[in-house]
Formats: sequence, C-alpha cells, structure tokens
Amino acid sequence: SSLTPNLIPYNHQSFGNSEENNATQLAKIGTEEWVIAGTSGDSDSRIQLVKIDNSQSEVWNKVIQTEFATSASSIYPISDGLLIAGTSINNEGDMSITKTNLEGEILWAKEYGGFGIDRVGKIIQSSDEGIVFIGTLTFGENTMISLIKVDPDGDLNIF
Repeated sequence: SSLTPNLIPYNHQSFGNSEENNATQLAKIGTEEWVIAGTSGDSDSRIQLVKIDNSQSEVWNKVIQTEFATSASSIYPISDGLLIAGTSINNEGDMSITKTNLEGEILWAKEYGGFGIDRVGKIIQSSDEGIVFIGTLTFGENTMISLIKVDPDGDLNIF
C-alpha cells in the first residue's frame, strides 16, 4: 500500500511589486475584510499593507513610509484604524509603533528604545484605549523583556 497525501485545495493570490516583500501578520477587519502587514524593500524598508476581501481580492495595497524606515512585526485592528508594531533602522534598531486609519494612511508614528538593538513583538489596545506592546530592550550588555504602555497618541506617560 502506498501513502497518498490528502491534498487540500486552496486559492493562491500574490501581492506586491518587483521589490523584496515579506508578509508577517494577518488581521481581520470587521466581518468582510483582512489586512496583511509586512515589509517592502530590502535596503530601504517600509511597511507594506494589503487590504483584501473574503474572496482574496485586493481592495488596496499601500507601502507607507514613516520618518524612519521600519518593518512590521505585529498588527492590531482598532475601531478607527490599525496599530502596527515593528523595528526601525534608526539607532541600531528601535521599537516603532505606527497608527493608520482604516485606509492605511499614517496618523502618527513613534519610536521607543534603549541604547542597543530593540525589538517589538506583539501589540494590542487596552480597555482604556491605550496601546500595550511587548518586546526586548537592550542597554549595553543587558537585554530585558519589556512591557510598555502608551496613551492613544503613542506618548509615554510616566507617573
């Protein structure tokens, strides 16, 4: 008896352009649409967002540039837009958070970090509409797990 793999039929759709593109996250927006987040470009990295509908048809495809080149490692849909966490290439790599509206247009972008290579992992919105994200901060030889909360405008509020 020979083993025959069970093949699952699927639809395939490609998005992007002639540059190097990497998809890292997928988030559902409402009941009918999805946003794919990733990175576009290799030497001048930018966030790439692709909005698709349930039939995998492209609604829009945007490459967004903040004041610092960045990658997208986590995306979180909120009522009025998207929160995108990534790593910038400034200062050897800081954590970056970008907020867009539902059409992928930048509302603001901020950087957070220490004195070394910092990475952001997951991002969420808290019940008070603040933004919470986890990652690693590097100070000299020390790398620490960090949990950071900022206000809805991305500003640190130290009490």
